[in-house]
Amino acid sequence: MIAAAWDRYRGWATRARVLQARDHRDKTISLVAAAGAAVFGALATIQPEAVTLGRVLAFLAAASASVTAILGRELLAAGHEAKWVRARATAEAIKSECFLAAARAGGYSAPHAADGFEKQIAEFEQEALAAGIIPLADPAAEDRRRPPEPDSPAPLTVEHYREIRLREQVDFYRRGQNRHETAAGRLRNLSIISAVAAALLGIAAGVGQAALTPWIGAVTTIGAAVAAWGLMDRRTFLAASYGAMAYRLQVLDGHATGRTLPELVTEAEELLRSEHTAWARRMSQPATPSGGPDGGMHPSARTPLAGPSAVSETAPPPAAPRRGGR
Repeated sequence: MIAAAWDRYRGWATRARVLQARDHRDKTISLVAAAGAAVFGALATIQPEAVTLGRVLAFLAAASASVTAILGRELLAAGHEAKWVRARATAEAIKSECFLAAARAGGYSAPHAADGFEKQIAEFEQEALAAGIIPLADPAAEDRRRPPEPDSPAPLTVEHYREIRLREQVDFYRRGQNRHETAAGRLRNLSIISAVAAALLGIAAGVGQAALTPWIGAVTTIGAAVAAWGLMDRRTFLAASYGAMAYRLQVLDGHATGRTLPELVTEAEELLRSEHTAWARRMSQPATPSGGPDGGMHPSARTPLAGPSAVSETAPPPAAPRRGGR
């Protein structure tokens, strides 16, 4: 029962990674094009218009700007990342349900729970399938993260759950926190550097270095493009969110021995579900270069991998799964 569902989880997770990589590629191309348009435009303005080089530079600036317009218009739009978010949400919901079933938590303590399990997994997949998202095949004969079957000769235990779920998630969130804190710091520094450079160029242009004037706009544009690409506000949100989740999971892990397996799994999966729901809602907001809400986490794996509950381009995240699932 769980082995088959786990393969479905892996398939959705793989699809999410593919879609996320495509999203990142489009953003990178748009960033490069925006920077190219700024640089080529600045160079073109300081070349005599009749000179061939000036015309070539003007053409390159226009071409880069066109690419930016085609790709960049979607980067800050609500729902731009909805497909990979939804795929990740589906994966994480299935993953969470596998642990609940393995622990015989909630409704899975009753007879014939397998029928309800399959129905729940199909329900998780329904919204993503209706949106035209198809999982990729990614079966695994062995996966150390997969919980055992409920009726296995070696069933899931509190210590096993702590190892393959709680501690794995703590590590994930800690790594995510460090990664996003570092990225946010770099973006903040780049924003400051670009602002200072533009100011210095403006001062130089004002004291007789008129040739530097076109570069003021170029530096400002590149700084704005980097800020939009990096989404500093989002990374700041993720760093704080991931750090808080790592702490909560660590506390829960520290008190695990005082709980029964169903109690521990239910509490942990509810905690992960609530964090993933907040992540999905953040992701569904329009992204802004700075100062505004702009969606966050991932996850993970989980939904991030830490995966969230799914969001559509126009709808809020779906209702939380039953029985503590995400």
